[in-house]
Amino acid sequence: MINRVSSLSGCLLILATAAFPYVRAGAPEGAAPLFRKDVTAIQFRVNLTHGPNVIASDTDVTAALQAAADTWSSISGTTIHFNQLQMTTLRSNGDDGQNVISFQSNAESGAAIKDALAVTFTYFTVADGQLTHTDIVFNTDIKLATFSTTPSADTTDLQAVAAHEMGHSLGASHSGVYGSTMFYAIGTDDISQRTLSEDDLAFAREAYPAPGGPLYGTISGHLTSTSGEPLRGGLITAIDRSTGVAVGGISNVGGGAYSFRVPIGNYRIYAQPIDGLFSADTFQFPPQVLSTNFQAGFGGGNENPTAIAVAAGSVNPIDITVPIGKTAISIVWVDVNYAAYFSSGRQVVPSGGLVDVQIAGVGLDQLTEQDIRVFGPASVEPGSFFVGTSPLTVSPTLKYPLIHFTLNVPSRKTLALASIFVSHGTSSTALSGALMIAPARPIFNQYSLVNAFTFYGTAVAPGEDISLFGISVGPLAELINTPDASGTYSTAIGGVSVTFDGQPAPLFYASQGQINLQVPLELTGKTTTNVKVTFGDTNSDLIVVPVAPAAAGLYPSAINNDDGSLNTSATPAKRGSYIILYGTGQGPVSPGIATGHAAPTAQLAYAGATTVSIGGQTVTPYFSGLAPGFVGLWQISAQIPAGITPGTANLFVAVNGDATDPISLFIQ
Repeated sequence: MINRVSSLSGCLLILATAAFPYVRAGAPEGAAPLFRKDVTAIQFRVNLTHGPNVIASDTDVTAALQAAADTWSSISGTTIHFNQLQMTTLRSNGDDGQNVISFQSNAESGAAIKDALAVTFTYFTVADGQLTHTDIVFNTDIKLATFSTTPSADTTDLQAVAAHEMGHSLGASHSGVYGSTMFYAIGTDDISQRTLSEDDLAFAREAYPAPGGPLYGTISGHLTSTSGEPLRGGLITAIDRSTGVAVGGISNVGGGAYSFRVPIGNYRIYAQPIDGLFSADTFQFPPQVLSTNFQAGFGGGNENPTAIAVAAGSVNPIDITVPIGKTAISIVWVDVNYAAYFSSGRQVVPSGGLVDVQIAGVGLDQLTEQDIRVFGPASVEPGSFFVGTSPLTVSPTLKYPLIHFTLNVPSRKTLALASIFVSHGTSSTALSGALMIAPARPIFNQYSLVNAFTFYGTAVAPGEDISLFGISVGPLAELINTPDASGTYSTAIGGVSVTFDGQPAPLFYASQGQINLQVPLELTGKTTTNVKVTFGDTNSDLIVVPVAPAAAGLYPSAINNDDGSLNTSATPAKRGSYIILYGTGQGPVSPGIATGHAAPTAQLAYAGATTVSIGGQTVTPYFSGLAPGFVGLWQISAQIPAGITPGTANLFVAVNGDATDPISLFIQ
């Protein structure tokens, strides 16, 4: 599913009358686009107060928000700089001059957030569009929007949403390019909007230019119908087929003119109406100012679009003329590699091979292979197109035809976008930048490394079993490693390897987006480590990750009672009985065991000083160390106090200066 992210003006609803690119938010009619005077030192303050079930336990909120701000600060060729975040007890509270990030319900915000994941309230002077301050509010009412930084089908990425809202705080509106951070919606289990697209970068360099950025040229013209009528508020997209650069804008709501800057390259340009998956509200336009009764179409025509060679400093005029009339075909969902994850937003496509694509929508069962074109660094494999025999069933009364085709995606080392353009007869439609083509080079960051049981982590510990999440970190097919006869895991599987300061890590599992591994015990005594992922003949950047003596985490649903049963509300443990807990991240053990080797049964390997808290009572465990026959698995055996109150008790374990998050123990 996708959820909406949004921006809201604190003075008047935005009415953009100029042809703002990328798309810039505008002050009321006749005024300049919004801009920040404090752009070189933007100071946000964060109020971390929130209710239950808003933030997942795996999330360092401040670190995620700071990473989002740093993403905008790191753009070359701009003056944008966000200061280090500060804490506050303030809430978003009208025009107080303070930039505040907070978590609020609709009741707290006066129902201003509605169904958005987050909103940015902008306060500006009407005369010149200068932003006096902005407040970012995350919605605590969205039931399916628990914010997290670990990809999960049940959570929304906090850092990605924050990056989007900080774009609003700079004066960016929503973008018509799906692969843009400023696209209006985000799916669960989607971290792609953490990374700024060329569309976002073009906005930043246009709004806040500074020396040192890439060279740009300009594409401009008029959007009109075949009868000569100016078309107002049409989405314009320029895309370079070889590099995958996609930049968008909107035609002037007064006369259909458009103009925006793009990096040097060779482009095709097309227009489409704001309808279907978009609405006037998406871009904060009054509906009556928009022209929507027209078909998607290219400059130069759909059959043979005009190629535009953009040089540095050049102005490249090209008019776009399209036919009037509503399209009879539309794209509603896209799925890649039969993942059964249909999305009306972007889809991440791995480069370096063939990729199967499914599209669901209206009227698609009338299409042929010649009706499908992909603009970007990918091409449709000849003969791969077919119409599915089973439609995508959304409800008993709503079913969409499915089409299938295969993309040939050459290997890349940088992120790129591709657009899907569909035309059949007199109908046409497009998804701009909907395919995010991932580089063959693995991509991840320090927050991608988390405890394998809790999916949380701000540091790794020697010997800890962890999951590493990323993009293109492994093959499309899931690979499961198996130990040798001695119980030792190899440090490479399917062309995947991970090193910590050059020390190879034992691997348990590898896929396109996740690697499970053991942190080398050789990191003992270190405070940081340089992590690198290798997949095939490509390497990731070196990522600096903190190292701690322990990063303890318990497996919350694997407490064993002394009779071997699983501890649940239906099978509680008896007072005075022993329980066995499992986790990882306890740190070094004694005697030491080589990295990747299973713990022996003949000589137990003990963890450091350990205590167990059960219902507020502290006990010393009977055993705390490595589970015999397993790699990196921490086992704790402890006795429940005889005098403890029956019911549900909080349980946590402390070891080597670190404590686990509490889990529930059921006691009778």
